[in-house]
Amino acid sequence: MSRLGPTPGFRFIFHLVPYFVTALIVAHLLAFYARDKFDVQIPKASVLGLLLLLGAPTWTGLRARWVKLVQARNAARLGAQAIPCIKGRWPGNLDFLIRFREDWKTGYLGQGWREFLHGDGATGVANLYMLWDDTIATDDPDLIKTILTKDFPNFPKGERLREAMNSVLGSGVFNADDDVWR
Repeated sequence: MSRLGPTPGFRFIFHLVPYFVTALIVAHLLAFYARDKFDVQIPKASVLGLLLLLGAPTWTGLRARWVKLVQARNAARLGAQAIPCIKGRWPGNLDFLIRFREDWKTGYLGQGWREFLHGDGATGVANLYMLWDDTIATDDPDLIKTILTKDFPNFPKGERLREAMNSVLGSGVFNADDDVWR
């Protein structure tokens, strides 16, 4: 019998708790500091609102920079090259998502990817970096064959994709990694 875990909504909200707690603490400290040093009364709600408004984009940007730095250091340590990252016009490459949505409405999902994978000197493999997260795509048949047949353990789908696709694909072969896949 399988044990059901927490729902995606609960996990999402629980993931945000540290951010909100940190914002509350910083708002309290800033209001206290302003009162103590400058004899200025700033309502904590105003400081908290500003922190919550600016905190999420700032935190997301800092996290994205940190992840890129760690990835670059790991690639250099291994003597590897980073996958080319395609830069969109909008933050988080949101314009890609809008474009893919339009392609899906008028054609088929992924029809616009070829332009990204082969334009501007691309090699058929690219990091679309959508919503500040790595999204690696390829249409190279030899690489796809290598991934699916010869080197599968080195290309895991990962927990995030598995969770997102579980309601559609279940725990079958298309949503499995490692020994479960075999």
